[in-house]
Amino acid sequence: MATRQRGTEARLTRPVLPNAAVQVRYDSRMQALIDEMHKSYMYWLKATYRDAPPLLAQDASPVQTAEKRLKELAKRWQKKFNEMAPRVAEQFANEVAKSSDVAFQNALRDAGFAVKFTLTPEIKDALRARIAENVELIKSLPEQYSKSVQGAIMRSYSAGGDLSSVVKEIRKYHGITARRANFIARDQTNKANATEVRTRRLELGLNKAIWKHSHAGKTPRPSHLAADGKEFDVAKGKYLDGKWVQPGEEPNCRCYSRTILPF
Repeated sequence: MATRQRGTEARLTRPVLPNAAVQVRYDSRMQALIDEMHKSYMYWLKATYRDAPPLLAQDASPVQTAEKRLKELAKRWQKKFNEMAPRVAEQFANEVAKSSDVAFQNALRDAGFAVKFTLTPEIKDALRARIAENVELIKSLPEQYSKSVQGAIMRSYSAGGDLSSVVKEIRKYHGITARRANFIARDQTNKANATEVRTRRLELGLNKAIWKHSHAGKTPRPSHLAADGKEFDVAKGKYLDGKWVQPGEEPNCRCYSRTILPF
């Protein structure tokens, strides 16, 4: 058994893991937009409470005015995110492609293969799909935040609430949005890296790999844990939980793989 294990190890490349620096940069770009949006809402809120405190709003007019301005603010920030999303998404996709290619080239070189990757039609298609998916994810960030903030402010304004209470609630929504962006950065980096490596493997005719579980999550998927060390078809993935999946493809999946070389 020991001899077989050594033979198997000799036929495997080292893993190509997601680039943590790319993930951090992607997250930072989204966080900067979220922070800017949050500061804008906080500035508007404090100015509104100063000029027309809820306790003085005895009729519907101040509430309606506040609601109208909040909707205008939401539209302005949705437009800002819509404009920035393609640029941020494209930058992220290109960085993942470059870092994954370099890491895979190095892994193959260490195994005795000199390979230089080019921008093939398959990679171009993968890049376009990745950019489109991340554009939509970035655009979705201000929507839930704006709705939650608007609800909190209107409830406070209509009931004559104090500023400190609504500020505390809005900070909570800021934290929720920031954590969602952090998840998007981590999850999309894993997925993009897995897609890039899979595409390059198929281009080279490397059709088999070994599934590896990261053992990093607090609640690992039992099927993914059981797949650790098992061979799978690169084109199809592995059949787990009633479907074909690739390492790193499922939400919050940190699994990776090692390429089996054909010798």
